[in-house]
Amino acid sequence: MAELLLYQADRAQHVHELIMPALMEGKLVICDRYTDSTIAYQGFGRGIDMKIITELNNISTQGLKPELTILFDLESEKGLGRLHPGGHDRLEREAIEFHHKVRNGYLSLVQEEPKRFAVIDATKALSAVQEDLRRIILERFSDRYQLASLL
Repeated sequence: MAELLLYQADRAQHVHELIMPALMEGKLVICDRYTDSTIAYQGFGRGIDMKIITELNNISTQGLKPELTILFDLESEKGLGRLHPGGHDRLEREAIEFHHKVRNGYLSLVQEEPKRFAVIDATKALSAVQEDLRRIILERFSDRYQLASLL
């Protein structure tokens, strides 16, 4: 529970100080890890009550939901194998079963809201993954933002 509350406090500050002001200026905001990560890691992974997580997500974000969530998907074992040696944090050191629950949680969220999610096969070569990412962002946002730097 302490882990969940710490992430929520950090998110509340991030939304208040960075995300909302940028959105108010009409900027496109790209954020690494947001509420879906909390649902996947603390909800599916840790087994914390989803009602609590949902309520805290709403409070910490002032109800702000992402328009698009991109999931870079690959099997847990392969993902953990890509970590820098010695660079494992507390979550990365969890048992493989935890990581399976997290991945399955993400995939469950994709099923619940398929229009909000884009899934990229992260087993592909880095250049192919980057191209998929560019394509998705351009398709979703080029009508509202100048994204020439992505080309």
